[in-house]
Amino acid sequence: MKSTEDKILKNSNILIIIPENPKVELLSAVFGFSLALEALDKEVSVISDNSYKKYPFLKYPKNLSSEIKDRGDFFISINTENDKIKELRYEKSENEIKIHLDPENEKLKKEAISIKFSTSPYDLILVFGAESESQIENFYKKNIDVFSEIDIEFINKEFYSDFILDLIYKIKAAMNSKIATNLFTSTFIESKKQNRQKDSRLLKIMSYLLKATADYPPVIKHFYKDKIIQNRKIAEIILKNISYLKKNQLFSKIPYFEFEKLKLSSNELISAIIETRLLTPSEENLVVLIEPSKENLKSFGILGIFISDNKKSLDKFSKIFNSSYKKNFILFSVKSDTLKNAESKIIKLLNTNFD
Repeated sequence: MKSTEDKILKNSNILIIIPENPKVELLSAVFGFSLALEALDKEVSVISDNSYKKYPFLKYPKNLSSEIKDRGDFFISINTENDKIKELRYEKSENEIKIHLDPENEKLKKEAISIKFSTSPYDLILVFGAESESQIENFYKKNIDVFSEIDIEFINKEFYSDFILDLIYKIKAAMNSKIATNLFTSTFIESKKQNRQKDSRLLKIMSYLLKATADYPPVIKHFYKDKIIQNRKIAEIILKNISYLKKNQLFSKIPYFEFEKLKLSSNELISAIIETRLLTPSEENLVVLIEPSKENLKSFGILGIFISDNKKSLDKFSKIFNSSYKKNFILFSVKSDTLKNAESKIIKLLNTNFD
């Protein structure tokens, strides 16, 4: 049996169907995948309802419609059960063909005439978010000729962002900003779901998509009204280095050479880190260590910020460093000459003080 990627690579004219009322994480992932197929010079047609219009930040494939609009060879059928045809003739001009039907008795009714594809105009049909024809019943019945004798692949996953990214990788489609923006939307939404909040791979995917210039501020602003991440570079650095120290404890670090390139003051950097928190699961505590210049390193050590939406966690951490918290974050410093040593100290403190 051929794999999905083999079928995609073999065929050039592909129809993608998204069932009605799709979740935004499915919709955005499939749009990203469709754009990746376009980048491979595939002829791609996407069927979707108009729900995508609620998300103006999404990047749309070229051939996007709520119904079949493709060209092909057609078969015209006339039901003559009640109205026998006395004469049939046609006139062909340069730009059109006129077909004349003359019934023996009453005039023909419009519903007696139907038009269908004689052969499906597609090589492959991919249906996302459904397990069988029954889940797209209305569309299937209306376009039965499209599905006739064509390879149909039903793709139904609990989550789509990492599956689609893997598929794009397997078919060797190049990533670009539009694809990355759609996939970032899907990944970001999935990362907020309870059964994915501890999936560190999603954080790595978001990091990769940010580096691929995903236009994520409009995404954040849509789902978090009046909030927007201004500094994409900081988000990249934090996500690039992020890991789990232990359960519910995310950790990242910014080396001095990265800090220097950001050209931000300490206050601006701290504000940007707090904003970047929107990209990580809210149930997780986030620790970010910042390496200052050599001069400041000797005087203050490694700078840090602890961010949490859990008051108990904030209370515990504030006692460790004898520092009060503002809103949901605590500023602290670690007497250390390297990020690595500071990281070891933080790990030890967290292991001792957090269950």
